[in-house]
Amino acid sequence: MQKWRQAQDEHIITYLQENSRLCRTLSLTFDENRDYVIQEIYSKELAMYVRNHTNEDELLRVLLDWRRVNTIQTEIRTNVKQKNQTHPT
Repeated sequence: MQKWRQAQDEHIITYLQENSRLCRTLSLTFDENRDYVIQEIYSKELAMYVRNHTNEDELLRVLLDWRRVNTIQTEIRTNVKQKNQTHPT
């Protein structure tokens, strides 16, 4: 199976669904599927975080949670940076 690396701008769910679909056609186990997915996931932090999950539903839930939290953190960092530029200390 050729490796398919997640593009930096590719949504994690799109990446997971496409990989999962391919792995199912090859009759791979969930563990094999998960290993293929996390080996080529763009965010290495996320890859480390999801490596111990035991089923596809749990993996999907954690990926969605990660994306939500990461989006919030990015917004906070952006707001702090903008505030610091507007009101330097």
